[in-house]
Amino acid sequence: MKNFIYFALILFVFSSCTVNKQNIYRLEYENVSESLVDSSLVIIEKRLSFAKMKRIKYKKEDGEVVINFSSKKQCDNKQIESLFTTIGKLEFLETYFLPEIIDSLISINKLLSKDDFIGKNSINIDDDGLSEFANEYPLFYFMRPNYNRASQPIKSAEIGFCRATDTIFVNRILRNSKYSQLLPLDFNYMYKPSYLINNTEYLTVVATRKNGLTGNMILSSKAVSNKYSSIDDIQIQFNNEYIEKWANFTKRNIGRSIAIVIDDVVYSLPIVNMQINGGRVVISSITENIDTYIQIISHPPLLVKFKVSVLK
Repeated sequence: MKNFIYFALILFVFSSCTVNKQNIYRLEYENVSESLVDSSLVIIEKRLSFAKMKRIKYKKEDGEVVINFSSKKQCDNKQIESLFTTIGKLEFLETYFLPEIIDSLISINKLLSKDDFIGKNSINIDDDGLSEFANEYPLFYFMRPNYNRASQPIKSAEIGFCRATDTIFVNRILRNSKYSQLLPLDFNYMYKPSYLINNTEYLTVVATRKNGLTGNMILSSKAVSNKYSSIDDIQIQFNNEYIEKWANFTKRNIGRSIAIVIDDVVYSLPIVNMQINGGRVVISSITENIDTYIQIISHPPLLVKFKVSVLK
């Protein structure tokens, strides 16, 4: 009996210590108004509370903030830093399918082939035997279009892919008004998370439109199991203001893909089969730190980009 009491006392003392684990981080910022910093700190405090952190305190002074809080266990610094540095802007955007813009992209290639644009002479295109193709289709050299085996554009918002090292050239072309004016006025593009093929990093290019849903939309979010994957999805419930907006948005996009975007990265591209009432949506394809993303998108986005360092 005495041994049992002694063992229970050890467990109590140990658990009491872990509850009081102290964490201290420093956030740095510059050239922003203090009101934006104050608003962002309120959001960070909500994120930390949502993550079950306790006794959250912060002190702001001379372009930096020191945040102190306690946790039940040793924190994962990478995940905690994400709460401080991830803006968390969630968007649902309309998209273009490749066949809808392929003529514009070909016109850009024709114009590029006559221009001495930066990037054309930045690589040795003879190395891979694509010299003639690169001269005739410079954009498609850097961003390979999503064609089928019959060399026809696939009906997809994933319009192509590129090596991570070539995004600088894709960006310089598609963000140059001389070339972008050949695309629809509401055209935009974003990337999906990168992936590796034979140790080379690639990104998928998604054609989005500049209109969609954004703002303080979320009532609640949680992890839900995916019967086709071992990785959970994130289920979102819109607040009352956005339930009808979401229904109208999905009705307008039946048969089309919508891009689910967090901080300008496309995480999911579901095709809308019918109008969705009730204000619920599931985000898949986030492969890590699901809980962290839930904590981030459950609150408004930060208004300030912080740099973070760990003090304790």
